[in-house]
Amino acid sequence: GINAEYGSGPYDKEDEEADKIYDRVDERMDERRKARREERLKEEIKRYRIEKPKIQQQFEDIKRELSSMNDYDWDAIPEVTNMTRTKKNKNTRAERFTPVPDSVIERMAYQSGHNTYADSGTASVMLGTATSLGLKTPAPGELDLL
Repeated sequence: GINAEYGSGPYDKEDEEADKIYDRVDERMDERRKARREERLKEEIKRYRIEKPKIQQQFEDIKRELSSMNDYDWDAIPEVTNMTRTKKNKNTRAERFTPVPDSVIERMAYQSGHNTYADSGTASVMLGTATSLGLKTPAPGELDLL
């Protein structure tokens, strides 16, 4: 109760009656606030529906037109098919590219007796183009792997 909260004295029947009155007033105010809150929510929903109607509402006129279609028009509608590709249908292995190591290229060149470099080593060596074996790393387009 009020007196018990403020500790100003013993809680008697008058305090209890006052608490009941305050509780009823609080309940009534809550009901009024709830009614206003619900009314405001209804208005907001109504405004939102005017600005952004449901998909169902957007197609109501088209749905009404469907009732006037004849059998020929219905038969002309194509069947629905799934046009999406699945990963199962793709050959992902063929789409991957794994570069061939320099050691394999060098071994193949050595075995076949062919030089894989376009310049035969006559060009000056640039920093960052030498391999750990001292071989020149070919520039893009110098190797013909096809």
